[in-house]
Amino acid sequence: CHKYLFSELLSAYTREGRYGGSFENRTRLFVDSIKAAAVHADKDFIIASRFGPYDCIPYPWGFAADHDDYLKIDWEEPDKLYNIMYENGVRLVDMTLGSPYYNPHVNRPYDNGGYEPPEEKLVGVARLINASAHMKAAVPGITLIGTGYTYLRKFAPNVAAGALRDGMIDCAGFGRMAFAYPTFAEDILAGRGLDLHKVCLTCSKCTSLMRAMSCTGCPIRDTEMYMPIYQKVFANK
Repeated sequence: CHKYLFSELLSAYTREGRYGGSFENRTRLFVDSIKAAAVHADKDFIIASRFGPYDCIPYPWGFAADHDDYLKIDWEEPDKLYNIMYENGVRLVDMTLGSPYYNPHVNRPYDNGGYEPPEEKLVGVARLINASAHMKAAVPGITLIGTGYTYLRKFAPNVAAGALRDGMIDCAGFGRMAFAYPTFAEDILAGRGLDLHKVCLTCSKCTSLMRAMSCTGCPIRDTEMYMPIYQKVFANK
């Protein structure tokens, strides 16, 4: 996913050779790698993938974008690939969309970041939730981790629970929330709900630290540990 090598090749529509052009060529390295891993599969070995079925980048540079409107997902190739993944042993997928290096508002809707998102943030959240629902319906046999819930703050557990209840996901993944609020899962399971004074504020400071190749965490919620790091890294910027 996220335009690393496997993902990059999925959108190599104009590339020549064995790894570009046709669907079979563009998916070759990804599928061959799954097959190589499957050799070792047994009851204690799960073949898993972080998978982005859509780049939200105009054709021919982005995978699965509708040719006339790149903001729409063309599910034909992602569905085909997703079924091939299952047929070759993939049983766990953590889904995502877009690229954090090109359009970070797509895979992690935010309130503060490098630019003002070109869409309402909840539109991005809905895109992620609806995409996971499509994937779950397309290949029910894959255990699917849905993403994009952190932006909803204290309402995230409720929306995730609804998606789980309706068969849209098998479990919900939280990234930024775990940085800001390490005990969020305990509070959900205990029935306390999420504390508004602890939830992630989607300010992108954890991402800024990561991009700076620094130890990353939440400078806002863990001021003792990460604010000094943040201030040191960005002192002259």
